[in-house]
Amino acid sequence: METTCEARRSTPPSEDEWLAVLSGSKSPSALRDYTGPVEVFHDSSQRKGRGLRTTRAVRAGEILLIAQPLAYCEGFDKKQANQKIVESLLIEEDDDIISALQDLSDGSVLDDSNTSELSRKNINGIVNVNGFQLTESRFALYHLPSYLNHSCISNCTHVFVGNVLVSRAGRDLACGEELTFAYFIPIDLNFKARQERTQNGWNFVCSCEFCRLEMDMGEPLESMYAQCHRKLELLCKLFEQLVSGGAASRMSAASLSQQFRAVLNVVENFVQETRLNERQANMIRAMFIGGMSTYRALSEYCGNTDDAVQLQCSINEVQQVVEPGSLEQCKTSWIAKTFAETYCLPSTRVEESADICSRVHRVRYGGYDNERIMQLGMIKTGELLIRGKGNEWTLDFK
Repeated sequence: METTCEARRSTPPSEDEWLAVLSGSKSPSALRDYTGPVEVFHDSSQRKGRGLRTTRAVRAGEILLIAQPLAYCEGFDKKQANQKIVESLLIEEDDDIISALQDLSDGSVLDDSNTSELSRKNINGIVNVNGFQLTESRFALYHLPSYLNHSCISNCTHVFVGNVLVSRAGRDLACGEELTFAYFIPIDLNFKARQERTQNGWNFVCSCEFCRLEMDMGEPLESMYAQCHRKLELLCKLFEQLVSGGAASRMSAASLSQQFRAVLNVVENFVQETRLNERQANMIRAMFIGGMSTYRALSEYCGNTDDAVQLQCSINEVQQVVEPGSLEQCKTSWIAKTFAETYCLPSTRVEESADICSRVHRVRYGGYDNERIMQLGMIKTGELLIRGKGNEWTLDFK
């Protein structure tokens, strides 16, 4: 159980500093707090309260924030970890940490800062509302990153180096654009399911671009989603039985592939008939990304490698809209690149998949040597164990 509040830096880490931390020759503590082209603002018009926005145009991959945790705990489940963080903060004497706590909402009033009197009740609220889950058993509380509002379509992405949060722009951002990230993984969920998550978890109703689109489309979209999702769930189970050799599978791989294609064609026809633009179309496709991913695996299983790579590229395009720079997008681009190289597809396909993979990784990890970090196995596990000179820590992702 730790509490920290290090001196703030005025400039982002240099390329050499960043590489030194990622290569293990420097501790993550070298990444002191940094606030980039970001400012706090208050938006009462949409009842969001405080948030963060850019102060100038920002390029994809640019560092927005670096934050040491106010408190950190590992080795426990969420409930136990939150309790331990609360207990540590109740006896905290560091004036900077106390000031930061007083500045955070405890959820009782929309984004109002807390009173100077910190009690168990409002510290518990502060931790529950603002806490970050780094991994299954690692939790932290940060100051400025807690101002980030939710959107089912993120525009920034977080990398956790040890317990240090590094936030980058997931795509190019305009001056004055609000910074958002998804409090949960929104893909493969429809409007109703996402609304339940935000209402039950954080007591607000999401009104992001994705949710407004689905709300405007209403019953036709809801009906199509219910019909196709039920079929895709069944087909995904049949695929699992097929690859495991289970006798319960009642159809051949070719027949199963036809069934997948038929369901996904229903989605594409809906997108075409409703005349959505490509960005909106990819939001709708995001609701079926699980089925798309299984169909990609089935295509590879059937030997249709070019189709598999094309599907991976399509999934990447969906992720570029919904979760740009995410770990999942990195995995998708890495799989497409590996397929294209392994199966000796046409050079144009290899070059296309390699370019996409390189771009996605540059956004998430800055200028780090993409090939090396991928070869270390980070993409497959979601966690890279870095061993330096007498040091050992993990590079975790959310």
